[in-house]
Amino acid sequence: MACAAGSIAIATGSAHANPPGTRGNCRADWAGPGQVALSACGYDNGDGGLVPSLGVYDGQIGTDACAQLLRVNNDGSTTPVHDYGCHGREPLGYYAASWSAYYPGGGTHVFPYGYWGTPPGGSYGYYGGVQSPRVAA
Repeated sequence: MACAAGSIAIATGSAHANPPGTRGNCRADWAGPGQVALSACGYDNGDGGLVPSLGVYDGQIGTDACAQLLRVNNDGSTTPVHDYGCHGREPLGYYAASWSAYYPGGGTHVFPYGYWGTPPGGSYGYYGGVQSPRVAA
């Protein structure tokens, strides 16, 4: 998973209720440039498939939300497992994004999310890095 210049590191918040249109345990909203808020969620679909689910509020720039899958190793480090790709540019306002299930073959995972966009006065780039709570396959 590569992040372009302009990406920012964030602290993860605590789990909270699922935003509209999302499934799975969610992490509190993260605010990014361009009046964008991400609610990172994710779940096991019941047969070992892991599905990223993201609530996005975009107040200003038009975003293209993206998701990846990382395996959480025994020492707490992570290893990239799968790139779900990007959802496609969406208009302003709230939208829920989800992707097809990926079957990693067991283990504990997290979904990192971000978005492509151009915040006012900024440069086009990838912003975010918010992660879902852990989910087991």
